[in-house]
Amino acid sequence: MKENGITPSDFTYSILIDGFCKTNRVEKALLLLEEMDEKGFPPCPSAYCSLIDALGKAKRYEAANELFQELKENCGSSSSRVYAVMIKHFGKCGPLGDAIDLFNEMRKLGCSRCVCLQFPYVRNG
Repeated sequence: MKENGITPSDFTYSILIDGFCKTNRVEKALLLLEEMDEKGFPPCPSAYCSLIDALGKAKRYEAANELFQELKENCGSSSSRVYAVMIKHFGKCGPLGDAIDLFNEMRKLGCSRCVCLQFPYVRNG
């Protein structure tokens, strides 16, 4: 793409990041997120969500949490989709208290629509 003189947009980066995450190429996706930032594109919640989910599936919960915190710092609050992914992975890895804290934080922000249904089904372990 770059070789043909086509400059990627923020949307292009998000699609590429999602694709790399879906094919378990998380390190490449992380590099693209960094490149996206270096090119001056604002943080994109959907790109972060793809990465957070891929890191959670790879049981890299601390890295997923770091990205989540970075997203919150750069964008203020986040979408219910990103919260739902974090709650799902916190529920699976053990710190259920962290999942509950995120759920409560989400409710305070007024974005608890689909997680309200999901939360009772989060299983520890």
